[in-house]
Amino acid sequence: MVNNEINTGRLTYTVPTNNASYIYVCPIHPWMFGDIVTVPPPEVRILSLDLGKDVVLSSTLIPDWRLRAEFATNLHQAEWSVLPIATNRVSSNRVDSICGRPEGDSIYIRLKASR
Repeated sequence: MVNNEINTGRLTYTVPTNNASYIYVCPIHPWMFGDIVTVPPPEVRILSLDLGKDVVLSSTLIPDWRLRAEFATNLHQAEWSVLPIATNRVSSNRVDSICGRPEGDSIYIRLKASR
């Protein structure tokens, strides 16, 4: 926890990688407390990637999770942009996301999962 003993401002909490639950109690305002429940991340796999006129990204389908494709054209910069999805084709355990292809010769793609 960063900046835990403040009255105003931003409190930063780094989510642990293990699947456990925690209790937070504010050291300044003890009536401000609550549970922090972490869940294990889903196992997402890129099954195939076609970089033609469009980007067709096939990945595993994770129930109750949203997958967001992001791209970068330069890994030396920390900027990733959302890869806009034109359409999705969903089957029993797979989703094919069809996106417009970003400009550039080098394209790096990653998937982020969230609930």
